[in-house]
Amino acid sequence: GSERVRIRLKNKIKELETSKSNLKSYIAKLDKEANELAAEIQKLGDDIEAKKAEIAATQEELEEAQAVADKQYEDMKARIQYLYESGSPSYLTLFLTSDSMGDFLNKSSYAVQMSQYDRNMLNAYIAQKEQIEETKAMLEEEEEELNLLAEAAEEQKKTVDALIQTKT
Repeated sequence: GSERVRIRLKNKIKELETSKSNLKSYIAKLDKEANELAAEIQKLGDDIEAKKAEIAATQEELEEAQAVADKQYEDMKARIQYLYESGSPSYLTLFLTSDSMGDFLNKSSYAVQMSQYDRNMLNAYIAQKEQIEETKAMLEEEEEELNLLAEAAEEQKKTVDALIQTKT
């Protein structure tokens, strides 16, 4: 009888050691997963910081572009106001005050070029404003996505850490 008890005890010890070994490898696997997640979270943090720096730099560029656009807009408004207040010369006035047909054509061509220039400046101003808004929105969206990724990784790490605590 005592031989059977000894064999059962040996088997039980062997079984416990196997179980202990399995548990150790499971904990090691969890530790590895936790370390990988920590590295991933660190990388996401770095990515977020880089994106924030990019956003700050782009924000500065946008503010400069906005200042340039505002200046162009003010210049254009002033020019149009001047033309309006000084009574932009009519073609008849241009014709009557011209020394020759060549002079008239030069003056009328200049008037057309000025209004075309103003139209082009206005279109460029509008396009620049739209570009500024689009760029800003895109960067804010990218930052939001990175923040969501970081939060998800953080949650995953908490879960793994909790598993490690439980198993330990």
